[in-house]
Amino acid sequence: MALRMLTPLALLLTTLILEPVFAHEIDTAGKFAAVVEFAAIVSLTVAALWLFWLTVKLISERIIESPRVEEESLDSNFVRLAGRIVGGLGVVFIASWGLHKLGVPALGVLTGLGVGGAGVALAVQPALTSVLAGLTMYREKAVRVGDFIRFGDYSGHVEDIGVRSTRIRAADQTLVSVPNSSLISAEVTNWGYRNRTEIRLDLNLSDQTELDQMRWVLVKLRGMLHAHPKIESDTVRVRFDGYGDDSMDISLRAFSLTTDWDEHYAIREDMLLRVKDIVGESGTDFFAQSQTIYLERSGESDESRRKQAVGEVAAWRQSGQLPFPEFPPEKRAQLDDTLDYPPAGSPDAGED
Repeated sequence: MALRMLTPLALLLTTLILEPVFAHEIDTAGKFAAVVEFAAIVSLTVAALWLFWLTVKLISERIIESPRVEEESLDSNFVRLAGRIVGGLGVVFIASWGLHKLGVPALGVLTGLGVGGAGVALAVQPALTSVLAGLTMYREKAVRVGDFIRFGDYSGHVEDIGVRSTRIRAADQTLVSVPNSSLISAEVTNWGYRNRTEIRLDLNLSDQTELDQMRWVLVKLRGMLHAHPKIESDTVRVRFDGYGDDSMDISLRAFSLTTDWDEHYAIREDMLLRVKDIVGESGTDFFAQSQTIYLERSGESDESRRKQAVGEVAAWRQSGQLPFPEFPPEKRAQLDDTLDYPPAGSPDAGED
């Protein structure tokens, strides 16, 4: 870009050097003098227009290249738009100066351009609306490149935010281009601004589960979630939610401490594996469509676990330590971040 500025700069300097030579050193008069003056004004005007436009563009690109501005972000597109507006206004003023020097009534020309421009503005009104919507998006920062958003029947990751439209990569990998005016007027859900991600799970235990077994499962599930370093403890909710036709249902809700979907599903996977372990240790099992399947799974080991779980609940009750409806604050404080994640044995164990 800087090299491209050498041509208009050379034209400008050459004109500034030669104009006084023709004016004072060479005897020019009549039509030839008028031609020289006309050529000098046109040359200066063209060189100034060219140089100003390239300078504004160079400054815009330098700002975009700075580490604080992402290449395909809304900020970079706004800088480009602002550069074009400043460049356009500069071109108009420099051209007006040149016309004035040539004796052309610049005010009349600008007025005529304004009348014609009104008709053009009506024709490009939808595009202008989208541009203004893009400026509003920049000011409000409602959507950013990389955000996962949902609006209307569309959802996906924002890949590019242009001056006129926004491109969204849908779940099926198709690319949806949406005018900014449509996007800003729609109800948009933006997951990019969340500071955590919800985990919601319904567990259906066998209706053969004893109530104290259920109590044991609830306590262990709550304890596991409160102790998990990637689960926000204050959001943990584990409740016996009701009776199904052949099941006893638990509703589980918590928030993982991440905004990254891949990490979120890894945390959820770890939680599900631990849920399976807890249910198995209680001596009960998940609801199965056939009661025969449940009976086949039951055996001496399950009976032993059942007695152990029921006995532990009885001990809590007898000592006045039954943690219902919630753990006491001091117990929660003891549990916080005591669970190993990533689990022991994994390559990343102990990093967090």
